[in-house]
Amino acid sequence: MPFPDCSFEIVLSRLAFHHFPNRGKPFAEIVRVLKPGGKLVMIDMEAAEEPLRAVEDELEQMRAPSHVRNLSLAEMQEMYAYYGMTIPTCEMTKMPVVLQNWLDLTQTPSDIQKEITRRLQEELQGGQKTGFYPYCKDEKIGFDHRWILLIGIKAAP
Repeated sequence: MPFPDCSFEIVLSRLAFHHFPNRGKPFAEIVRVLKPGGKLVMIDMEAAEEPLRAVEDELEQMRAPSHVRNLSLAEMQEMYAYYGMTIPTCEMTKMPVVLQNWLDLTQTPSDIQKEITRRLQEELQGGQKTGFYPYCKDEKIGFDHRWILLIGIKAAP
């Protein structure tokens, strides 16, 4: 990033890290530009538990090719720990999502929409699990994204 070391008291990252092939590089840059005592606020989607994680990421990539991999809470916490940051705040919030709205948001091609919808419908009928844990509400397919909020504090040198 084109900023000097220790430039900011706070940096916010919202739903970005699941798009980075090498998440260590952007995380290191964020820590570099934070002042000692500065805060990194990260919000991102939590990965489904193993072995559903790969299926969840596959469907996410079908919808949005820039998606690389959702992180587990432990992986998020490990990044903070690796850079010596303490985490005074760690929260999970379920964000309700209507499947069709989610697909429309990224202008997902209709053939891919149909495949993703088919797989979630199949799960609703007792078929293969996707990691999305779909449900029906108001005659629409929905699911809950699990968003993790972590606030970390950069240690003094």
